Amino acid sequence: MTSSPTLEFCLALVSRIRTRRATLLVLFGIVSLFLVFIYTTTLEVADIVSAWLPSSFVSYVGAGKAKMKTCSPREYAHGRWVEQPFYTRPGPLSRSRSPHAAAGLPNAGSGVLEHAGPEKAQIRNLTRKEEIFNLTRFEGCASVQDYWWHFAVDQEVGWDRFPRALNWEWIPGGRCNDDLENDGGLREWDSVQVLQYLLDEGSWLMLGDSITENHYFSLSCLLYPHVTATPRLGEHFDRAWTQHMYLNPASPLLQNDSTTRPILRLPKGFDIAQTPLATYRRVDLLWSTDELAHMHRKLHPEFYRANGGFKLWGEEAVWTVSPHEYLNIFTQPLPEGNYGTMILSTAGHWTTGLFAGYQWGPSVDTGVKPVYGYDGLLTFFGEVMEMWAAKVQTHLDVVNERTASGGKMRYPPSGRPSGVSKRQVVVRAYLPGHDRCHNYRSAANQLPEIADSWNWARIPTYNDIFENALNKTEYPDIHFLPIDLPGRLRPDGHVRSDCLHIMTGVGVLEGWSHYIWHYLTRELSK
Repeated sequence: MTSSPTLEFCLALVSRIRTRRATLLVLFGIVSLFLVFIYTTTLEVADIVSAWLPSSFVSYVGAGKAKMKTCSPREYAHGRWVEQPFYTRPGPLSRSRSPHAAAGLPNAGSGVLEHAGPEKAQIRNLTRKEEIFNLTRFEGCASVQDYWWHFAVDQEVGWDRFPRALNWEWIPGGRCNDDLENDGGLREWDSVQVLQYLLDEGSWLMLGDSITENHYFSLSCLLYPHVTATPRLGEHFDRAWTQHMYLNPASPLLQNDSTTRPILRLPKGFDIAQTPLATYRRVDLLWSTDELAHMHRKLHPEFYRANGGFKLWGEEAVWTVSPHEYLNIFTQPLPEGNYGTMILSTAGHWTTGLFAGYQWGPSVDTGVKPVYGYDGLLTFFGEVMEMWAAKVQTHLDVVNERTASGGKMRYPPSGRPSGVSKRQVVVRAYLPGHDRCHNYRSAANQLPEIADSWNWARIPTYNDIFENALNKTEYPDIHFLPIDLPGRLRPDGHVRSDCLHIMTGVGVLEGWSHYIWHYLTRELSK
């Protein structure tokens, strides 16, 4: 048998290598050249694929240019507020560095009217409530709960804050600003695309206290006039009741005639009259009070041994339900439900006022001593959030039909009545308030010190505990988003009545919706 000239050359080359070190160097060189070839080929394939696939389908697990089109939660949060006059923004989330804003046009297909008329651009002082829509670039809002309170115009006290309170744009950090001309970085907010996403990939179930209700109200403004909401104006309402947002049948995005088709495509089984696009449910603690009392007695019997009359709860009001209740809502099939993402936040009501048993009290020396104060309450919080994550992920494993082997997913066929192929949970970091907030008249460029009012000084610790509890491979469908810093830099952005709730339109609440949508469509691997 005759050998090839190439093989003879290689054998001759190896025969001349007389040391082990030289042999290793040659092998290292060959392997390096092979890896460079693979890397270059991968980049070329990624470029070709990303060029013809829709941006929402591009995978960001590869290397090179595709990876540049990312904006992680921490990159988004580590940015800065820049003062931009309200009349320079065509829409509530227009970005000055985006091609849409540079052209002075609304976001493509957004359905948001341009509000940059010269006569409206000259507002210097607010004279009536309705002018707030020009300042915020909203056309209106679907939710009617505490309507003017959310905009901080329910009373004329504090109107001197306007328009400057609305003259700020959040510029995120890191790669969020990369390659915006080619749809890189933080993706551009587009209400039509958001609506279609909610239809295709599932509605948002928003759980939490009144800060989450803040967020829900803002979302109803971002999607107006294409959505309606319940309860309606004049209807009796209790804060424990569920609020729903529906697709507006009168929206121009649904109209068609002999020459045009509706812009929005409804999934099979979707009923405009009863399938929500977003839902808010008041859940302060993520567990019911009975469940928490039972877990506390089991986890910390030392409190009950040390004090025979120990009571966990104080007299503060709280609205909260069992995970069993809201997980059942989350997995309702069409047409009653079509939820794909559960968005939640908690910490604000985890106080020693509500958990009054953690206030200092008499005790008997029985060996293991109870830990009172926030040190003890934070420990209990971490324990029950671990239990919460395990319970929720177990539920998601069932509804997502996750197999036991390798954690692989076997998604149901598209004809399944649920309409949603995969459900997931997003946990948003909780936001502390600012003492003496109404004395501020601008965004901050450094984080203000957190006052010890309520439990505000402990909120970052609650967030860290919850994030650490979720940062495990056992919880692949639960995602923690530390995007609280933009809100912490807006001491000037609170409602008139208190220094915790955020004013709709200042960009904080709207930024939460923007980034969560970006995260779900860009950061999570499909």
